[in-house]
Amino acid sequence: ARTLARLDRARLRRSLSRRERGDFMRLNTDYFIRSLCFTGIYIGYTLIAATFGDLLLACSSILMQLLMLFSYFTDGFAYAGEALTGRFVGAGDRPLLRRSVRAVFVWSMAIAVGFMGLYSLIGVPILRLLSSDAAVVAECRHFLPWLLVMPPLGCAAFTWDGIFMGATVSRPIRNTMFWAMVAFLGVWFLGALVLSPTGRGALNLLLAAYFAHLLIRTVGLSLDYPKYILIFA
Repeated sequence: ARTLARLDRARLRRSLSRRERGDFMRLNTDYFIRSLCFTGIYIGYTLIAATFGDLLLACSSILMQLLMLFSYFTDGFAYAGEALTGRFVGAGDRPLLRRSVRAVFVWSMAIAVGFMGLYSLIGVPILRLLSSDAAVVAECRHFLPWLLVMPPLGCAAFTWDGIFMGATVSRPIRNTMFWAMVAFLGVWFLGALVLSPTGRGALNLLLAAYFAHLLIRTVGLSLDYPKYILIFA
């Protein structure tokens, strides 16, 4: 009862109004669609890789583990970006919003560069930690260059997600992820139709499709940032 007595009743009524409830539902619907597209990409990656045979399937799985590894590190900066963006957008402080976004990206890109260096210097020993099969390790070595170009895009994509979520701007996240899924499927199916790749060529095409999805997410949200977030500050 004491807790209820301390509540700002006017603010509580506003938060439960039809408009606020509608905004809440739209926000969560956008995030749900984004999650469906995100999950669809990773399910598609696995299902497609499963058609390559046991050796390349194992390679694709190990490569995805290494691609996701750096995302766990950059997630911390994405969460920081989410919190800081929410704070400064709410306060209408554009200078601090810009500074916080810049700082978050500097640290996120530092993580990306660090992992690029790690994969270039000790990529093969890391592969041996993930698989004791010499044939799998030898095959994975052919795809290590992908691990040198994807970290910057991956870090940027995850960081932008955190920034947009902090501002509770969900439509660009939803739309960009949808088009990223379209890019992933389009690159794969169009490439498979035109090139009919097999063996390593097929896995390279699949990795190119994954790269395309990261590129769309990063470029799309970078272009949306001034229009959808800076406008609030």
